[in-house]
Amino acid sequence: MDVSMPVMGGMESTGCIRKYELDENIPRTPIIALTAHAMIGDKERCLEAGVSASQLGKGDRANRVDGRIRD
Repeated sequence: MDVSMPVMGGMESTGCIRKYELDENIPRTPIIALTAHAMIGDKERCLEAGVSASQLGKGDRANRVDGRIRD
């Protein structure tokens, strides 16, 4: 999930997905936050929003992303 999307940000999108999952009683979808510029406090904001794993930078290597998906 891109943290800085133009219409609806990643945190808001994640919140909507989590609410839908609760309302419909369906399993949680894994969500990994991606950001071009990790700021202080972003990790906490991501986890509060319901992101499954802490954020990754957009330049992270494929094996690091793959490791987060498998966690």
